Amino acid sequence: MRILREGISGEDVGQWQDFLSRQGFPLSKIDGVFGVGTRQATAAFQAAHGLNNDGIVGSLTLSQAAQLGLQLQSQPAIANNNNTITIGGASSVINDEILKQIMPRLPQAKLASYLPFLKQAMEEFSINSPLRAAAFLAQVAHESGEFKFMEEIWGPTDAQRRYEPVSKLARGLGNTEPGDGKRFKGRGPIQVTGRSNYRMYGQLLGVDLISDPNVAATPEVAFRIAGLYWHRNGLNELADQQMLRTITKRINGGFNGLAERLKYYEQAKRIYGLGGVTRGLCGAPADTGDDSAIPVFTRGSEAIADSLDQDGQMVSARPSVKAVKVNSTTKAGKAVGTKSSAKKAGAKKASKDNSSVRGTNKVSGSSRDRRAATKAAVKGSSAKKKGRAPHGTKQS
Repeated sequence: MRILREGISGEDVGQWQDFLSRQGFPLSKIDGVFGVGTRQATAAFQAAHGLNNDGIVGSLTLSQAAQLGLQLQSQPAIANNNNTITIGGASSVINDEILKQIMPRLPQAKLASYLPFLKQAMEEFSINSPLRAAAFLAQVAHESGEFKFMEEIWGPTDAQRRYEPVSKLARGLGNTEPGDGKRFKGRGPIQVTGRSNYRMYGQLLGVDLISDPNVAATPEVAFRIAGLYWHRNGLNELADQQMLRTITKRINGGFNGLAERLKYYEQAKRIYGLGGVTRGLCGAPADTGDDSAIPVFTRGSEAIADSLDQDGQMVSARPSVKAVKVNSTTKAGKAVGTKSSAKKAGAKKASKDNSSVRGTNKVSGSSRDRRAATKAAVKGSSAKKKGRAPHGTKQS
């Protein structure tokens, strides 16, 4: 049974509305659309039965309603005439047809193996409405290249060598043992990086990521980490308001790849049959990208972000930053590990970063950008040793 909440519609919503009316919580109309009136009536029903009156029809509310005679009939997802998907009834907000339309380059074999774990993670972390699913899938599609990459490419580059102790950067990541840099490199569709973050996510999810860090790249765990990050950073609530720009800021630290993220997002909205305009576009209410009020939940390293200038060159890392996420270059063609030759510019950049209270504003690039940059650095280093120019940075 799917969770019923404001903003969705279907026969099951109509059945719920009819049940509320029969239980003495009347509605102005029974139309199968979960609007404000339905939310308020639901909250009143929950309060009357000692439930959390959040206006969302979840498992506890449905269990109470079932004891009072409610029987909701399922309405599966169906394809309409223009091959988009309409969601209704007990169906999940994700299935193989939906995922294939959002990520057309995802191979069928990988889709089949990933889908059960993606679906489970989305349910676990309340990514359970079309708007939430559209925003989440758009972001992970961009970050992982449609699930092509589930871990950081390791050189090591000069930047990656700084992941190793003893350095300020390593301390920011919580890397304390030799080899921790590679051992706890970025993994998953929303990459988790550094010993401290592996320990934190492992403890929260009940998985030992310290003894076997590679588990963080498996679909069983990788999607749960992404879902946990999404949930703990309040991104579901932002998705409810179609604030993709602010979501991007919270994930990326800036707005790198925003155009492609929006492309995935608008495609997902079409597939889900969602109307309305994304905030900040075509005269819709502004989405400024201000994420200052959103709680900070770490996933990689702010230390890495603060260690790179705008050209991806290493500068001094701040000793006081907490680990948040792995960074990439601003452009895929410029290697993450390029050694800094502009000390003055680096110092100016570090000083500017110090003015940021949250310390995430300088994170740039998606997981895919980071992999391209690392690959470029590795190729460039090899070419230099052989006395020839480095190849291009196009990914395979």
